[in-house]
Amino acid sequence: MLRVVAVASSDGWAFVEDGGRLFLVRPPFTAASKAEVSDAVVARAVSEHGFNATDREFGSWGELIGFLEEGITSHAAPALSRFERLQRMLPHATAEVVDLYLDRIESELLPQGQWRPARLLLERLLALDSVGVRPELLKRIVALLGDCTAAETTAMDAREELVHDPDLLAERVPLAAAKYGATALARYLRGTAPG
Repeated sequence: MLRVVAVASSDGWAFVEDGGRLFLVRPPFTAASKAEVSDAVVARAVSEHGFNATDREFGSWGELIGFLEEGITSHAAPALSRFERLQRMLPHATAEVVDLYLDRIESELLPQGQWRPARLLLERLLALDSVGVRPELLKRIVALLGDCTAAETTAMDAREELVHDPDLLAERVPLAAAKYGATALARYLRGTAPG
């Protein structure tokens, strides 16, 4: 009999007692992702790391893993619904809310190189009625769209440079070049590169 003594349902991690021994079990639920632990580790996980103490028994590893996978799935659904609610609320955003979105795009998405999501969000913001009320928002959105386009172009140019220069490609990705050959790798990238 397997007994779950502590669980973090949202990510599928659990402490399981099996034959008097304690194990940490986590996705992808293979033998390599199962580690023996002490009572102290379980206590610290519950007191410091947000695990919930429980006492649930399962007849097999398959049942236990099914329970953990169900926990992961049930926690993913609310996050999706929050995103869907946000998508529905976006058309009603005031100019002040649009301004906050633009601040976050500038401070979070662009510095992280998330140009495509930033561009898609900017395009949605551009269509809002509240943007037409404040011309400075329109100018800011257009400027940020220009920044996204420039950054995407720079990234594409850098990739094109790699595709046409096997020596540079070997320098940037030495392990792949060593395994497949720089020329073959460049040919492969040329086949998948746009244009």
